[in-house]
Amino acid sequence: MRILAIALFALACFTSTISCEKELKPCENFIKLDGDIEVNGEKLLINNTLLSSPDSLAIYAPYEVSFESIGSGCEEIHRLRFYVTIPKGEKLAGDFEILNTNVYTPNKSTSFSYDVRDQTKQITFFTGNSGKVSVQDLGNREYKFTINAKDPEGKTLKATIRHKFQ
Repeated sequence: MRILAIALFALACFTSTISCEKELKPCENFIKLDGDIEVNGEKLLINNTLLSSPDSLAIYAPYEVSFESIGSGCEEIHRLRFYVTIPKGEKLAGDFEILNTNVYTPNKSTSFSYDVRDQTKQITFFTGNSGKVSVQDLGNREYKFTINAKDPEGKTLKATIRHKFQ
């Protein structure tokens, strides 16, 4: 009887160990896209991206660039969004000054924003009103973005992103 009790106890411990190992890790429920993103020194997981197609009838082509990422603890959603406007027919590449405006401006970056939402729905918001967005075209819709932005209060945001858009 004592051996049976020890065997049942060992089986219960073994079973609970297996079920613990099979529990999902927090990031396993998120879609992870290829590429790298780092914001203010924190490496994030790319979850969703957008590189809009410009209006073919316009003289200038405003590209919307957007990245949604997951923080290292998988409890925060980070969203970075801005527009870069270039003359129609030119490659999306170069250095673009960040302007504090929502108006598409040739060879500038506008509507620059970065927000972080945690599980309590609390939002931390950053609006860039100066700085620079550098875009490097790596070919086949793969780009590298290097961002140095400041908000009206002087806070800074530095980001490096490499991603191949579909």
